[in-house]
Amino acid sequence: MSVMSKKKSEEVAACGCSHSHPASVPTKPCTEGDKSPALPPPMELPWVRVARDPEHYAQVRQLADTIGPITSTEKVYDMLAPVLMKEDQEVFVVVLLDHRMLCRGIAELHRGERTKVHVATEDIMRMVLVYGAERYITVHNHPTGKAKASKKDFDLHANLVEKTKLFSRIKYEDSVVIGLDEYFSIRENKLHKKDKR
Repeated sequence: MSVMSKKKSEEVAACGCSHSHPASVPTKPCTEGDKSPALPPPMELPWVRVARDPEHYAQVRQLADTIGPITSTEKVYDMLAPVLMKEDQEVFVVVLLDHRMLCRGIAELHRGERTKVHVATEDIMRMVLVYGAERYITVHNHPTGKAKASKKDFDLHANLVEKTKLFSRIKYEDSVVIGLDEYFSIRENKLHKKDKR
């Protein structure tokens, strides 16, 4: 093998892929042919968005900064109700928290119909793990305005309790249903009325 051929082979091997590249091979791994976009590290994207409109949760971001640690179900309501109660369909989101209960991100997982939204336990856990959340809260709205949780809501809650036990450093805090001037904590099995001020 000639010196030139050996050099080119080493450059391609350094890239870590099987594609042919020009002599100036990038130092980062090649993504040529990779159809799935690379996920950004959590520290580069502290607010996760899994929805089409990047500005949709701008108000939530601002509220989270002023609310501070999410230490109560009421704070979950205050943070998300202004956005979710404008929706005419059920929307399921995951609130990603650090060990201080500060909001690390909001992940919108699914949009459903007016009276239901289907979410798989695996999708929720994948989001929590990918972005390194240490605690998390699941939230969805009831466009009808009534925040009473359904049997399926309780079943999902029970599944998440069991799945989260597999990860010693992750804590599942609660599942919250948001309605009109009311919210339901599945962990507490209690409906709370929001005082109008």
